[in-house]
Amino acid sequence: MTINHDDASIERLQRIATSTPVTEKHRYIQMRSFPSDQERDKLTQPTASRWAHMRPDSVLVASISNHWRPGCWQRVIDMILYSQSQGVYAALQEIQDRCFNPYDALGTMRNEAVLQAQIEGFEWLLMVDTDVKPEKDMLIRLLAHQMPIMAPYVVEPGTGRRLFGPSWEPNQGVKPLRWTVLSMVLFRTTVFNCFGHNFWSDAVGADEGYHFMKFWHVGHQPWQDTSTILIVEGTPHYPLASNRISSEQRKALWAKINSKRGALPDRRPEELGADAMVDGEYHPYQTQDSPYLVTAAPANELAVNNLSVAEQEAIMDDIILERITAPDRAPEDLNGPGVIDGEYLPFSVQAQQDEVKRASQAISVPAILPDGGISWGGA
Repeated sequence: MTINHDDASIERLQRIATSTPVTEKHRYIQMRSFPSDQERDKLTQPTASRWAHMRPDSVLVASISNHWRPGCWQRVIDMILYSQSQGVYAALQEIQDRCFNPYDALGTMRNEAVLQAQIEGFEWLLMVDTDVKPEKDMLIRLLAHQMPIMAPYVVEPGTGRRLFGPSWEPNQGVKPLRWTVLSMVLFRTTVFNCFGHNFWSDAVGADEGYHFMKFWHVGHQPWQDTSTILIVEGTPHYPLASNRISSEQRKALWAKINSKRGALPDRRPEELGADAMVDGEYHPYQTQDSPYLVTAAPANELAVNNLSVAEQEAIMDDIILERITAPDRAPEDLNGPGVIDGEYLPFSVQAQQDEVKRASQAISVPAILPDGGISWGGA
């Protein structure tokens, strides 16, 4: 039988193939289990909008340190709890302040937030500073856009002045940005995959513009929901701007920043008479039937940040003095064996003894004297 392969016959066969009903036996089966109907529906309605994830839209909210400004802790916690009530798995991680001096390890802290989110399998990472006051539905509103990098419209308190690059006006919907301040930014965790585990730099001069240029280089840019307004409690610090002030002014500025870092975290609610108070702090999730596991990291060597500036300077003086002091190699018994110039160096003494022993065991070489006699070495 001759098979006709002209264009018309091929087109006819393709129409037949695509119009043939697909039976259940032709399907490829996927089986998943979800803890809630909301998470299931995110993957099935519609299926073409996103790839599967074991916890769809799960978010790790990572605060960069625990130096909360008044009222900000409650706002962030209420936002997380509201997101949970809307079917979004949201969790909190306070990132440890790893800066010895102000700003010198912010990159490391942000990299730690990325790693934490990726290791635990979160689909999203929401980085927040500790001076933000989000509305409770802000995370849900940012998630609704499903953009790889999404930020709210950030303004200063009182003035309402915007804290980001392009001059978009508020309430204009979603707009593209070259860069944005990092007060609150929602990242899909996969945007960091092409950078490894050290995307954020510790250099004080490595600002937002530099890092978002790196995102642009691999095809990402931040977007902003100008209709979602975020108020921050304090004005931002611009470390490089300190180069334009005197050394005394710069010293006073760093001392002021350090004093805030040394204070206890302010986790009080905005209204001190509010419910869910535990030891003066706002902890609404600490109830008998709460599903939350709350742990606290132990203090470590960075606890020096909790000291006053004078106490930190005294510790630094002790460390420097210890580093420039001659090594103490004195033995417990100064008159014991193996002591050379007050230091315990038994291996040096042993080396000297071994050399003497080798010399005494050396074979003598005969020498002929002028009178014809023979002399043996050591004789």
